[in-house]
Amino acid sequence: MKIAELAAVDGMTRLTVEYTSLADRPIADVGKNDNAMSVQHFFRVLDPVQQLRYTPYEKIGSDIWDFYEEELWQPGVTYTLVAFLPPLEGSPQRVTVEGPGGIGEFAGVPVVQGKPQNYPSALPEERAEGWPRKGENVMVPVTTGEPDEEPVITKLVSQVETVVGRRETDSDRETVALRADVLFAFDKADLSRHAKGVLGDVIKETRERADPDKPPITITGHTDGVGTDRYNQTLSEDRADAVRDLLATELGSDYEYKTRGKGSTDPAEAEGGDDDAWARSQNRRVEISYTFKKDVAAEPEPEDEPETETKTLTVNPADAAPPASFHPLTHAKPAAEATFDQKYFFSGNQEHSWKLQVYPFYRDGAYLVARFRTTHQGDDLPGNNPFGTEGSFEFSAFEPKTGTIYPQVYNGQDKSHVDRVGSRLWPAALASGSTQYGYFYIPAPPEETTELTFNGGGFGLLEGIPIEK
Repeated sequence: MKIAELAAVDGMTRLTVEYTSLADRPIADVGKNDNAMSVQHFFRVLDPVQQLRYTPYEKIGSDIWDFYEEELWQPGVTYTLVAFLPPLEGSPQRVTVEGPGGIGEFAGVPVVQGKPQNYPSALPEERAEGWPRKGENVMVPVTTGEPDEEPVITKLVSQVETVVGRRETDSDRETVALRADVLFAFDKADLSRHAKGVLGDVIKETRERADPDKPPITITGHTDGVGTDRYNQTLSEDRADAVRDLLATELGSDYEYKTRGKGSTDPAEAEGGDDDAWARSQNRRVEISYTFKKDVAAEPEPEDEPETETKTLTVNPADAAPPASFHPLTHAKPAAEATFDQKYFFSGNQEHSWKLQVYPFYRDGAYLVARFRTTHQGDDLPGNNPFGTEGSFEFSAFEPKTGTIYPQVYNGQDKSHVDRVGSRLWPAALASGSTQYGYFYIPAPPEETTELTFNGGGFGLLEGIPIEK
């Protein structure tokens, strides 16, 4: 794909893109026709300095629906599409264009002053058999005019989290929920080598606040809803035991401990919704509960709501890094690799092996861009997404010494619909041997931070991923 132009024209922003399929056969013959992923309405323009995201108008722009299926996305044919978006606030000189599906991000796209263009409004009625042919350039019909819909410009939300997901207090007792994804690798019960350092403040706080004369300190493990009840129960128990062992070592013999596991029976967030990946990450936790010492004042939360340890970041555009330049993967080398083996039983006994390649992060304005590739081996998957719900995956990054978590930046316009910045409708290619590119945006850490740990969900924790200077 090529970004042919991003231009300010007629009180709007015009995006022109060119698609040329490099496959040796039509997409329709591959077994899954993802035409919707190639429609201009799925593009987004992101201003990483002003931290704004622009969505194309839906009723104007290119329209692919008059094509016959066999006429679309033919190998070697270039298709030109046009999208119209709201005008860019502040007249930025460079922005990032987000492509749909697994196309990726195009950082550093210049914004130029455009000229009015005449576009075809329909396909030719008489089209020869076999049209279009390799080497042809097809202008997809464009609907023009003034938009009769409200512009969609959203302010992006950046947050950082700590190992403490939330805490809940009452008159004499406190419960601290620890995020399991920072302490354990996926599906593992062995504490990571950084767990002791990450839990340093929690251990200190427990020593200061927990009353040894009113035992026990209760440690409860929880999992998300993926997997069997028996497996989740065992995993939650083992993780609770691991945290208990660390606390007992650090706090000494003055305290008594009790551990238990609840598997997925007591979720903190409802799974299966619009942001299912986030909900599952909140449910994977280990809770430490204790009675306060007499001289420790409990501070009940208003309306009995638990306190969350999530901090929303506000970055002054004047303090943000400049927009990034374009970062192609043509000559880039992965910083780390991991594999993930899966088994499926609902559609016959199938086994799959995935390879994850993670590339160095790079800064784009107020954000950090995480990039990766996955390669799938094994039987073709029956149309399901193995890395979370449709349109999302459970990847993030964190600073291992402090436990600061950098989750995906998201669209903050509508709380009922969370749209995270990164690859959408991913992965699209599930056939054996297929490779898929993905990316996501996270808040930029301080300038002195030179590397982060990539949390790859089922792929585990990939340490030491550098941040490009």
